[in-house]
Amino acid sequence: MFNKPRIDLKALYLGLYYNNENWRAYNIIEGDLPEEEVLQTADVLVMPGSDLSIYQNNPKVERLKQILRPALALNNKLKFVGVCFGAQFLAHLFDGKVTKAKKGIFGIEHISLRESEMLEHAFLEPLRGEPSLPTGEYHNDEISQLPENFKLLADSPSCPAEILLSGCGRYFGMQCHPDYTV
Repeated sequence: MFNKPRIDLKALYLGLYYNNENWRAYNIIEGDLPEEEVLQTADVLVMPGSDLSIYQNNPKVERLKQILRPALALNNKLKFVGVCFGAQFLAHLFDGKVTKAKKGIFGIEHISLRESEMLEHAFLEPLRGEPSLPTGEYHNDEISQLPENFKLLADSPSCPAEILLSGCGRYFGMQCHPDYTV
């Protein structure tokens, strides 16, 4: 239906952070957390969506925050990719603000790309020249205030912060779902 480029998942999840990684999965909601040794040697953490809300002070979310904040500070090669809840967690981790959305969205949304910011990053090259991109959305919460030293790369009529990136380039979040086909 749409003839717009899509975010290349291989580039996002593999090419963005090199190739030949060893991937491990943890169910953090069930209390399955990465060991300290893993956090000291990992290259990237990917956190997808969840039905949790960041602002509800869930003890598991707070515990993960207590583990990841020092891990990210000590392992200066460790990168973080957050999708939906993962992006909200990223904002929360670095003292941004996450709130209930004025209106939840479930379906397709056209996000507006801030090309001047996006062009600084090679993995976003396929989106060059595209003023907007159709994406899958499924959320009731949103990042309402970016953390300090984060850039806004995209927004939409329904969400003020669709794609964000830290100034150091190690932390990347997407409210939208690149893993959904639109």
